[in-house]
Amino acid sequence: MRRPADGPRTKGGAPPTVAKDEGCGPARSGERVTVTPVFPRLNYNCNMRAWRPGSSAHVLPASPIGRARGRRIGVLVGILGVAGLAACGSTRPPNGMPGTGGTGGNVSAGTGGAGSTDPTDAADATKDAPDDHVGDAGQPATGGNGGGAAGSGGATTGAGGAAGVAGAAGGAGVSGSGGSSAGGAGLGGAGGEGPLPSPGCALANPTPPETVGDSVHKWDVVLRKFPSAYDGKTPMPLLLALHATGYSAQNMWNDLGRDQPLAAPYIFVGPQESRQSFVSLEDRVPLDLSLLIDGLLRELCIDERRIFGAGNGSGGRFLFRWIAATANPVFNVNPTVPQLRAAAMVGIYITGPRQGPLPTIFIHPLKTSSSTDPDGAMAAQSFATRNACGTSTTPATSGETAGCGLTPGCVDFDSCSAPLRWCQHNGTDHGEDPWPCFASAAILQYFQLFL
Repeated sequence: MRRPADGPRTKGGAPPTVAKDEGCGPARSGERVTVTPVFPRLNYNCNMRAWRPGSSAHVLPASPIGRARGRRIGVLVGILGVAGLAACGSTRPPNGMPGTGGTGGNVSAGTGGAGSTDPTDAADATKDAPDDHVGDAGQPATGGNGGGAAGSGGATTGAGGAAGVAGAAGGAGVSGSGGSSAGGAGLGGAGGEGPLPSPGCALANPTPPETVGDSVHKWDVVLRKFPSAYDGKTPMPLLLALHATGYSAQNMWNDLGRDQPLAAPYIFVGPQESRQSFVSLEDRVPLDLSLLIDGLLRELCIDERRIFGAGNGSGGRFLFRWIAATANPVFNVNPTVPQLRAAAMVGIYITGPRQGPLPTIFIHPLKTSSSTDPDGAMAAQSFATRNACGTSTTPATSGETAGCGLTPGCVDFDSCSAPLRWCQHNGTDHGEDPWPCFASAAILQYFQLFL
C-alpha cells in the first residue's frame, strides 16, 4: 500500500490534498491538507491510509498493535529470505554433512561395529583421524575397514581400529598352535609325552650285569644289553625279545640288536627259556612275564611309557597272549605292569585272544607249512579285528635291506583304532618260523614311529 502522497493525482499532475474539514483532524507533519476535486470524487480514508471513492476519509493515527504486527511480519520475511539464500548458496545436504569414515576410525568416536581384522587399520587410524568430521545434524557414517556406523555426530568409530590390532595378534596365535602340534609321531606316535622313570632310576646304577639267572621263575638266563649312554639315572626305552622254539635269547640279540643302528637307544632284554621245565614259551602263563618285567622296572632305569615287545614263533604267540591278559585290569595286578607301546610278531600266528589293541607289525611269508593259514591272511584279519581296522590298506615302505633278496610286501591297514602293519614277504618257512633278513630293520623302523 502507498502513503497518501503517492495517491492519485489531479489533471494538472499535482497530488490531491486532504482538508481539515474532511474529518481527518489536524494536519500532521508530512501530510497535505488541501483537496483539489477530481472526477470521480475521491475521499482520503485515514484508517486505510489510501484514496478511496465514496464517503469522506478520516485521518486517524496508527495504533501501537498495528505497528508491532508490522515489525514482526518484517522480521519473519527477513528470516525466510536469509534462509532461502542460505539454502541456495550452501553445498551441505539439508540433513547435515555425514562424517567420513577412515580405514581405522576416529579412536575418540562413538560405539561402532566390531570391524574387520585388517592389520593396516591400527596404522591408518591416526592418519585418517583429521578426516573424521562431525556433521551438522549427523547422518550415520559408514566405518572404514575396521569401523562401524557412528552416532548422531557423524564421527566414525574407533572400535574398528582396535579390532584390526586384535586380528594381527590372532594370526600369531595360530602360528603358535601349529608349533604345538609337533610331537605327533607318524602312526600314533608318543605325542610328545615325556619319559616316565621306573623305580630303578632311583638306584642310579650305571653298570648293572648283562646276564642274570632266575631260578625262582625258572628262566635259564636273562640276557640284558645296555645303550652306551646308559647311566642308571636317565630313563631308556625297553625292548623285550622272545625267541621261538629251538632258538635262544642270544639269537634274538644277534638278529634284532647287534649291529642295528636303530636298536642303539634301547635296553635289550631277552629271557632264555628253560628246556628242562618248558618245551616252549607258549607253555608259560602270562603272570611269568609280568613278574619278569616288574623285576626289570625295579632294578633298571626304564622309561615306563616306552616298553616294546617282539616275538618270533612261539615267543610271539606267548607275547600276544600276555598282551591280551594284561589288557584286563582284573588280571593286571600283583604286579601291575605298563602296557606296551608297540609289538611285533614274526612267523605263524594261530588266531588267539583279540583284547588289547596296540600298534602292531605282523611279518609272515606268502607260503608256510600251516594247513589252516598258509599265507597268514587269517592271522592278519585277527590283528585287524583287534585293532578295529577297516578293510582297505595302503602300501608301506618298510625294512628294505640291501642283499636281502626278499620283497617285504608291507601294507598299513586303514582306519584303525591302533595302527597295524602287515608285511607278507615272498619267502617260505620250511616248516619252522625263520627270521627273514629284512625283519630286524622293518621292526625297528616301525617302533621308531612311537619312541
